[in-house]
Amino acid sequence: MEDEPKALYSVDTSSFIQLQVMPRRTFGTLWQRLDALADAGRLMVAEEVQRELGDDTSEDPVKWLRDHSGIIVPTEVVWPTGRLVANKYTDLVDLAKPNGSADPCVIALALMERERQQSQLWQSPVLVVAQERRKRPSKVAIPDACDDYGLECLNLQKFFEREGWEDL
Repeated sequence: MEDEPKALYSVDTSSFIQLQVMPRRTFGTLWQRLDALADAGRLMVAEEVQRELGDDTSEDPVKWLRDHSGIIVPTEVVWPTGRLVANKYTDLVDLAKPNGSADPCVIALALMERERQQSQLWQSPVLVVAQERRKRPSKVAIPDACDDYGLECLNLQKFFEREGWEDL
């Protein structure tokens, strides 16, 4: 149905890294569609994701996030919930990396938005976009934690399909 609320997405660093192989000069339509989702308020990015990506503006995802700074949610807003996620799933935090705490923030952002949506008359589904695989034997990944919290987690291909972007 056309009038149904559109999905909202909390996007992980791994998805932006995957987008690096899809440069704007070649995949202009893709980036225009991402622009439209960002402008419509349907994409959310935890500040820790931007921190993990670094500041090399020659990379399209880094530049794109700088150009769409309004979709970035500050760590201090997300961290109270992110801390709970990190405490429950310690594998999601990589203490060996200087900027290794985006995963719990990505999930926390989705949880916070889902809770906010529950107070709305027309609730939008909230999903996580991440390239990580489920149920690796030695470590919990974003999709595993999402399963536990009842959040749907999509990789980029499934995200593109959900948005009806089969023509990329």
